[in-house]
Amino acid sequence: MTDTCWEDIAADMLARTENITLASLDQGGFPRPVPMNRLSHQGLRTVWMTTEYGGEKARHFLRDPRAGLCFYTERGSVSLTGEVEVLREPSLLKSFWQEGFRRYFPQGASDPQYCLLRFTALQGKGWIDGSFHPFRWER
Repeated sequence: MTDTCWEDIAADMLARTENITLASLDQGGFPRPVPMNRLSHQGLRTVWMTTEYGGEKARHFLRDPRAGLCFYTERGSVSLTGEVEVLREPSLLKSFWQEGFRRYFPQGASDPQYCLLRFTALQGKGWIDGSFHPFRWER
């Protein structure tokens, strides 16, 4: 198989899991991995999540966008490194809004604490079907 096929397989694995781990860098430069729900994704390279704008994750990424993201399924696991953007554009927030978010953001899509995280992968490696497969993208 070509690398493109393995990337497609890894993207399919991502589509089949809601739970991912996202790591930011804390003030001391140490990784802070946290479990997150995957909100959406485009292929393997772009993953969307939501978090509280005033929270620790958003503060970390506003200070230093470098991030790690990983997930696994029965076929194996994928670890990616890249950057996270903290986004608050109203039309974007509305497009991703789900009514279940109201538990965390009672004012709805216009809640000042509601924001999106967009992870963009730069490289990674997958352990899929018993072998390693590297991934790399241009900025």
